[in-house]
Amino acid sequence: YTAEQCVLPHAPPGESGACAPGIAVAALGMRLPANGADVSCTFQRSTGPGDSACAITYRCAECHIETAEAQVRFDLSGRFAFAHQITWEASVAWSRRQPIDGRSSLRASIRPPPDALLRGARPSEVTLALVPTVYENSINNTHARGFQLQYIAATVGGTVRAEQVDPIDGTEGRVALSIRLRPLEQEYKLSVTLVRTLIELIAQLMALGSGLSFLCRLTLWLYLRTMHSSAAKLGTRVHASVVRRSQGRDERPHVPRHERRGSKGRSE
Repeated sequence: YTAEQCVLPHAPPGESGACAPGIAVAALGMRLPANGADVSCTFQRSTGPGDSACAITYRCAECHIETAEAQVRFDLSGRFAFAHQITWEASVAWSRRQPIDGRSSLRASIRPPPDALLRGARPSEVTLALVPTVYENSINNTHARGFQLQYIAATVGGTVRAEQVDPIDGTEGRVALSIRLRPLEQEYKLSVTLVRTLIELIAQLMALGSGLSFLCRLTLWLYLRTMHSSAAKLGTRVHASVVRRSQGRDERPHVPRHERRGSKGRSE
């Protein structure tokens, strides 16, 4: 699509502006936000002939897919509606309510057969899958949800031979691209954890042992500094008491067992 037909006349080359009347963008199966979506066009003109490019950008923030398949369709019509190739790029950004800036992008090109141009009512199609993704980071305790793009297939649309295209005769043409988005039921999970090597584990154990050794030395120092004297005095008193009791039992006269029995019998 020639650069002159990409945007309205007030947009200079290399800058974005409103699209020309021959460009239409439609979103199907999507619920747009209150402020709608943003559509802009940018054309780039190079020095070589036939190297001009028209970039059409469709942005929708906080959109919701309401059907099993959403579709974003680009239609270009007019005398200059033909393309040597279509380079597409799709990007999905996670919701702003999520704690991380998640993003997934894909980019590729659709080329017709040799000696042919993309032109016709049948659109070229790109099918992408939206994979639900769960992000978990155990290091900073972060949990987020979003989508990742996955490429499924691409088909080339209507084509014509290059010699059949003559913009001068005024024949209207059409180039269309349809990007299909299919949410999947399966879920993809991204986990971020701290992985330790054997050397780090040994170093951590050595540090733990060093800390326990310091704690033991500190406990012993506190014991000797504060409680050792009291414990020594208490031990001395207990030892003296035990010695006195043992000496008192030794000083009592020893009476043989049979004599004690006899005296008991005589008293009876």
